[in-house]
Amino acid sequence: MTIDPGPDLGGPELVILTVRCARVMQRGVPIFGHADWRPGWTEVEYSYVGVTPGQKGDTRVADNGLLLFKNIPLPKPGPKPGTVKAQKYKTRPEWLAAIREHVMPKRTVLTADDDTIAHWLGISRTLLYDLMKRWGPPRKIDDLKHGRF
Repeated sequence: MTIDPGPDLGGPELVILTVRCARVMQRGVPIFGHADWRPGWTEVEYSYVGVTPGQKGDTRVADNGLLLFKNIPLPKPGPKPGTVKAQKYKTRPEWLAAIREHVMPKRTVLTADDDTIAHWLGISRTLLYDLMKRWGPPRKIDDLKHGRF
């Protein structure tokens, strides 16, 4: 960072400031990320500050802060148990009603692939297979396509 104090302060025309330490914090969280650099070091050292020895410390906030500080995007969270998709068809009657309502009326049901059928039901292909396994017939895609359940 370069600062121009101007001739009124009686100092040099330009001042160059080198940042050697940076901290990434969140209000109310005692553990934070710390980045340290010194002249002659080839890279920045990253660490945590605020971790008490012998106590369990949650460094998740500091991890996220350091990732953002290094300009690394945060990973997108995956599906969690109990989310809407995982709980979409809670009972066998709901599952069969969805097949009758969303799959069987389609004209292309006999030639549709697994992904298309899953899309019609509003779920992933993996969840389609899990639900067929969980709720019984139809256990195979061909049985589902031909309405054998």
